[in-house]
Amino acid sequence: MRKFLRGGGFVIRHGIASVVTIVIPCVLWVVVYFVALLWAIIWNEPVGGPLALPFGFLALAVIMSIVVVTTLFPTVALTEWIGKKRGWPILAQIPISIVMMAVLLTLFYGGLLLWEGFGMTHVSWITTCLEHFLFSLIPLGMYWWIAQSGPLLLSGWRWLKRRAKI
Repeated sequence: MRKFLRGGGFVIRHGIASVVTIVIPCVLWVVVYFVALLWAIIWNEPVGGPLALPFGFLALAVIMSIVVVTTLFPTVALTEWIGKKRGWPILAQIPISIVMMAVLLTLFYGGLLLWEGFGMTHVSWITTCLEHFLFSLIPLGMYWWIAQSGPLLLSGWRWLKRRAKI
């Protein structure tokens, strides 16, 4: 029963983290769109096409879904598993997840570099890998803090209870 509850907690935490990591950029896109629209109206500039809002929203939702499934979830879940097996504190997962994401992206783009049909040079490989890594740091942090907030709060609560008994 305990394993079932732990597994259910894992699924719920990562599900919430995935949804929030996808929704926040989409909401920011809507805000930016309406700020740009207001700016265009105030300064008498062209307002753009009517499909910019839904297309941008859809594009961001698809891109962030791909990033969550291919990069963020595997990185955080694997780091969480390694940290639990080694008995490391929860906050130790932060630098490990950053390194894990760098390794994951290097392997992914290394595979593209080896696939000669993709037409990627060494310089474009390095810049693409670095850009994707830097682009993914903020979503990784957001995803990690959302997914690990429950265990972190429980760990803090247990620590406070131990301190109060002493």
